[in-house]
Amino acid sequence: MLLDDYWDKLNAVLNCKTIEDIFTNPKLDPIKDYNMIVTSIIVEELRAEFVLEMIKQGKTNIVIENICAIDINQNWKIAKDSLEFRQIFFENFEKALENSNDIYDYTLSGLEQVSVTNGENTIDGKALISDNWKKISKRTTNELSRLQLIKILNSNEKGIQIIKDELPTLFFGDYSYSYLIQDLLKENIVTKEEIANLIEKEPTRMLSENFEVDNFIFNSENFIKLLEQIDEILESTSSIKQNQNIRESIEKYLANNFEHLIERIKTSNEKLTKEEGYPIDKLKIIKKWDTDKHLIRGKFAEHYEEISTNTKKEDVMDLIHLYSDIDVKLEELDIETVMKQTFSNIKDKDLQWMISKIATELLEDQSLSIKDMEIYGRGNYSKSIKAGEYIFKIGNDRSVYEIPYDERIIYPLIRRKMKGEQGEEIYLEVQNLVDKEWYKGMSEEEIEEELYKIYAEMRERGHRWTDVRKDNVGRLKKPNLGNFEINGDKIIPSDTSVGFINEENKKKVLPAGELVIIDTDFVYQSDKAYSGSIASQHKKFEERYIRECAERDAKRKIEYPPMLVFSIELTKEKVSNKDIQEMSQSVMNRQKSENAKTYAENNPDHKEVEI
Repeated sequence: MLLDDYWDKLNAVLNCKTIEDIFTNPKLDPIKDYNMIVTSIIVEELRAEFVLEMIKQGKTNIVIENICAIDINQNWKIAKDSLEFRQIFFENFEKALENSNDIYDYTLSGLEQVSVTNGENTIDGKALISDNWKKISKRTTNELSRLQLIKILNSNEKGIQIIKDELPTLFFGDYSYSYLIQDLLKENIVTKEEIANLIEKEPTRMLSENFEVDNFIFNSENFIKLLEQIDEILESTSSIKQNQNIRESIEKYLANNFEHLIERIKTSNEKLTKEEGYPIDKLKIIKKWDTDKHLIRGKFAEHYEEISTNTKKEDVMDLIHLYSDIDVKLEELDIETVMKQTFSNIKDKDLQWMISKIATELLEDQSLSIKDMEIYGRGNYSKSIKAGEYIFKIGNDRSVYEIPYDERIIYPLIRRKMKGEQGEEIYLEVQNLVDKEWYKGMSEEEIEEELYKIYAEMRERGHRWTDVRKDNVGRLKKPNLGNFEINGDKIIPSDTSVGFINEENKKKVLPAGELVIIDTDFVYQSDKAYSGSIASQHKKFEERYIRECAERDAKRKIEYPPMLVFSIELTKEKVSNKDIQEMSQSVMNRQKSENAKTYAENNPDHKEVEI
């Protein structure tokens, strides 16, 4: 086809608005120009009409001949609505794969659910995928489609064997590994040991494939998350935990690419947050890969001036801690300056002095210095600092200040609102240090079950926790007592002084090793108005809790109101927040009634509960 002739035909196709336009245009021959026409049509509905009209006119051979002219995703969009074309598509599936560069997850999901019958022969979509998994894996270029492929294989015995025998082929590809690892483990499709074995054979492959891409594609969040995942997998896999060669290989890779890596992280972070400078929290994760060879430390020492000069003043504490064990000359700063910079949003001088005073006392009591302090977390309402065996939190606001006392909430040394001379308010909290990485080595299901135990236990006591996340929980290193000793002075705060609402139930002190909630911004009494975090599992847990209450009460032959029974049945389907709140209120009212009845039976001489 001559170039001028091609452009004439292309313009003709682009000007076609209906199927009649294509078949009546004198410049177009639907048979000879089929390939060009089907690839040039912009509107999907018109493309589908054209393909189906060619079949209707008996030109099926043309359609089959050119089935790979459009990719498999476009073919599937036509096939899912046309049984006739689906027959052709399934029978010529391998040919349809030839020119497909990126198969979408929803295409694979749709194919999996259908089949076609031709006489006595049935072609199953799931079988098609399993039979062509290797070709498909080369054409799934994002983690969602690769995950969908592996999930489909995992649904039958043949596919499970393929995963077992061909995991490296299925696993590695051109995409972000962090999400794939997370979902494969969550779905229990592969084990940490299997991923650890992949890392052991090629320690830096995932990192290099995520890093050695164009600058605009590089995602620092995903890269750092992948580093953390690899660390956690190695730590929790006993068979290779002691294999120092893996860590040294990763350390060497990070050191060899250090300059390029930190610059990319800085650039990526600036695009994401609009804040200039190096994100120290990400640099700390890179530093964790330093081994006895100290290649990473050497690189941090070499680039101290560059990093320190380009660090936000609010991150000064993290910068000091980052370099606390590296041989460089740090700028000497006093605690007041460090705290003032860390909490630069607080303007009141009295409040600044009070924050510095408390920080100084915590350090002096433990014979520590500024180098021993570091940012421990950044929540919705606060920033927290680790100071030896204590966590020191400062925030500008709270979802709620007064919270119900519960044994599953960490008992703080201080939790109070403070007001400056100019009316500025802050919330200050000091609590014992806990193990925040309590979930390391656990599966997603095991973590979820531990969180649900806390949630259900608190709901039984009439308390609602609506920010259910593993990062908001810690494992006690000491008994959960409200007794502290600072500089020789014993401090026993009262419930009200730390924001606890006094309740009639007796206090139970949880011992070291138990899990407690360390972020109390979203803890409420069940009969009070409440809000929840978007990332929380509280809605899912509340649905489960209501179902379990119904099942438990059914065994005890407690009759539910008909409307509540109907609502509980609805929880098997999608349910709104309003539904959940109404059901929760019904369950809570019944529980309160039962509790009051039980109390009255056990305390016949008391007319009311003493608070």
